Amino acid sequence: MTQANSTQQCSISLELASQMLIKFDGSNKSKLYEFIDNCDRAIKLVNPSYREILFSIIETKLTDNARALTRNRSFSNWESLKTHLLDIYSEKRTMGQWQLELNSCKQNISENVMSYSSKIENCYIKLINSLDNNLNRESREACVKLLKEQALSVFITGLLPNISLLVKSQRPETLEKQLPLHYKRNKNKNQNKKFSNTKTYITNLFAI
Repeated sequence: MTQANSTQQCSISLELASQMLIKFDGSNKSKLYEFIDNCDRAIKLVNPSYREILFSIIETKLTDNARALTRNRSFSNWESLKTHLLDIYSEKRTMGQWQLELNSCKQNISENVMSYSSKIENCYIKLINSLDNNLNRESREACVKLLKEQALSVFITGLLPNISLLVKSQRPETLEKQLPLHYKRNKNKNQNKKFSNTKTYITNLFAI
């Protein structure tokens, strides 16, 4: 079996590839990477003979502001369109700058934990998006793991002292496991009940 035939047999139909796409209007820059990731996957998986058609479908997924900023330009393929979108919408901050912002994150006295965790998550996502695209899979996974550990460490250290001590005692493994925990903690009205429920919830989490 030739490599070309093997590639075609492992590919997906144009219909399935089209279903992977989402719309992007340019109003929410955080959606840019989701749009790009979905398009990358669809282009990679679709039968090569359908890539040109799929690219035309991708262009129709740009609406409103994103459509206005690309309407009068000609793009030969998905890569050229992707580069243009990144130039327009991605933030021009370096990985080092996002590292500094992450390390400076602390929970304010009047700030709830969910709001604080959102700041950490935002920096974490930006750091991942700042990774070199030329990294191989193993290197990228190692970097993502390191960044996740760093984000968790900053998250715990930056919490208000009484919450931070409780979380440290439970040896959390990931930032994601903390979010439902702290959401539950902030929904309870009574402070003593909040603390008790939080401790119980963490214990249950790490028993899984």
